[in-house]
Amino acid sequence: SGPFGNVKYNLKQFNKEHENITLISQLEKSFRDHANLKCLGYREAFLNEKKEIDFKPGHKTLTYAEVWNHTQTLSKFIEKAELAPTQTYEKEGDYDGEEGEFKVMGLFAKNCAEWIALDIACQLSSVTTATFYSTLGEDSFEHVFMQTRLSTLCISPENIKVLIKYQEK
Repeated sequence: SGPFGNVKYNLKQFNKEHENITLISQLEKSFRDHANLKCLGYREAFLNEKKEIDFKPGHKTLTYAEVWNHTQTLSKFIEKAELAPTQTYEKEGDYDGEEGEFKVMGLFAKNCAEWIALDIACQLSSVTTATFYSTLGEDSFEHVFMQTRLSTLCISPENIKVLIKYQEK
């Protein structure tokens, strides 16, 4: 078992040099250092004549600065609207996860630009994202809801019918 390292490199020196580096500080640095470069590409969605979600041809891109601004704004909104209130989790009943106080928000969407922006915004707000996957079936919904006691679930339009079907059960 690990951790493993290169014997030529001083692990204590490495730990000392990096002990105060966090994921958030590295994200901030990356977004600042690459502000004018392309960061995130997406295809613009629209409703076609059949009232189905479709995508325009080609891709649009956002720069690191644009993504950073979006995520900071979204992070502030999550906090102001109290979309992920702090909850205390204790080992009792059906809950067998980590104990403590956490903020959790659900996310039920395919991988997309909005998913990435929301996940970064949650990290900026110290919110844990609980992801839902339609491929795992309705039993997984029950398990995630029981474990997290979510008050907010961010969902993409194509998954609304799946969630309604679960709720009706």
